[in-house]
Amino acid sequence: MQAGSTGRYFLDFAWMFVLAGIMIFMEMYERYKSEESKIILSKVFTGIACFTLVINLLLGFCDIGVNNSMKAKSPDMYYKVEYGVCFYK
Repeated sequence: MQAGSTGRYFLDFAWMFVLAGIMIFMEMYERYKSEESKIILSKVFTGIACFTLVINLLLGFCDIGVNNSMKAKSPDMYYKVEYGVCFYK
């Protein structure tokens, strides 16, 4: 991360991790015999997918680099979202 390559090159290899995770989930789903276990596993997967989506959306607000953050590219939108989320400040 110190070299600045994480943000730029993450998409080069991130899809392999996502694909491996989906394959592992599908294998686990096929191995469980009871319908109750499959429902629980589906709920866990849905929770993890939602959590990942929220985290990735919020990463747009982080200062990864000087010009790579939402604060640098669109300060009006950044402050609107910040004041909406951080109302307790």
